[in-house]
Amino acid sequence: MARFHATSGGNVPFTAQEELEQDAIDLAYSSTQIDRDKQSKIQAIKQNTNLSAPVTIGLVTYNGGESSASAIMGGITLANLNLETNISIWDINDKPAIYSISEAMNIVNTIALAYRTNVLARQDKITLVNSIVIDPQGLYPTYASAKSALDLITV
Repeated sequence: MARFHATSGGNVPFTAQEELEQDAIDLAYSSTQIDRDKQSKIQAIKQNTNLSAPVTIGLVTYNGGESSASAIMGGITLANLNLETNISIWDINDKPAIYSISEAMNIVNTIALAYRTNVLARQDKITLVNSIVIDPQGLYPTYASAKSALDLITV
């Protein structure tokens, strides 16, 4: 796209050097803008990913997330240290139930796997966002193409 200087004598085309300099300025501006857009998208992904989403096992729903899995695992460890064979675990409505250590291990494992799945899905989206860079020779040569790709990533 040819660029021109507006002068009193009319439009004067940019020199080849001026075109290169303006291209560098445009690329820097576009890269800065897409970086801001990417940070906004990453923040939205983080805010909209519920890492502590409830986990249903059979007919019982438990609080999910790392802290829930850790708390149950701590209870299992304590029960094992005290040579106990059962542990009490509360569901999402704070209703306790008694489980064997084996059953409790299955519960903690299911909650931990759900947490890991949520974290990995979130991180995959963030990695995808971070892969979008404006490169005149690459997949996203312009701000518009990079922004379009970024907009396709759901939060």
